Amino acid sequence: MARITAAKLKLDTLGLDPVTLLEPEGMLLDADILDRAITPRPKTSTRDRRASVGVLGGAAGMVGAALIAGCAALKCGAGRGLPWTADSAPPLRRHHAAGN
Repeated sequence: MARITAAKLKLDTLGLDPVTLLEPEGMLLDADILDRAITPRPKTSTRDRRASVGVLGGAAGMVGAALIAGCAALKCGAGRGLPWTADSAPPLRRHHAAGN
């Protein structure tokens, strides 16, 4: 026979209103909104003429979110989507203003 145990649970709201905290802050995107926001690319455009997007996220063997973000960038019109992890990212280059 299984043993049944009970514990006393106390919830402290820390002076916050839980109902207010659970109210969503956003909106639902539908096809009409996206059609107005993302315009079709010209047929003559090439990936070299469009922006490249670099996505840094995850770690070795855990690149799922970075890949999804890179694919989303391509679908939104980027010329290249380049996903990197902290282990594989190219070194940062500092850009200096002219004369410095």
